[in-house]
Amino acid sequence: KMFLKPLATSDPFLSEWLDDLISSTIRAIETKIVELYETSYAILTDCIYYFASFNTEQHVYLLSLYESQFLTAIRSAFPFSLDVAYTFIIDYIDFQFRDYHRQKQKDNCQLLIKSIIQYLQNIKKVHPTTGYNAIISKIATISEEYPEIFDNCSKEFLENQAPHIKTVMLHAMNLRSETMTSVSRTKEWQ
Repeated sequence: KMFLKPLATSDPFLSEWLDDLISSTIRAIETKIVELYETSYAILTDCIYYFASFNTEQHVYLLSLYESQFLTAIRSAFPFSLDVAYTFIIDYIDFQFRDYHRQKQKDNCQLLIKSIIQYLQNIKKVHPTTGYNAIISKIATISEEYPEIFDNCSKEFLENQAPHIKTVMLHAMNLRSETMTSVSRTKEWQ
């Protein structure tokens, strides 16, 4: 992880180092050794932070070359590693949606959201965690910003999540009203 910032500023850029770092990180995730997850997903999150704007000589985002590896990392996060992987997943969604206006990218983004929704639906019996809630919130935000994502990908899923989201909001409002002296609006939401 400590090599990412120097790597991002190296001149010439040492792409083979990034290749090795991402490959090793994905292999660590694939081992299913839980102790490696937190560091591995933090490394991938930092890769997006440092390299999201890098372009290749062919004028494509450098990180798009690692799409299959990033998708492996996303798939591996479900169902038990969402709390350590959700920041990476959300950052990756943001990275993918940067060029949503291009048709090929629209298709990729819709496929990404559909895949993540499918992964979330497969863990219905798992108690929703911070990571689960954060990813649902991100899907809701993306769906609001891009109506065709809502219409084509997430409408039914988000409508099914509404009772859960309401419960989370009420719980947060109750916590807030217990710690704040201001007037709570909890009753308005019930």
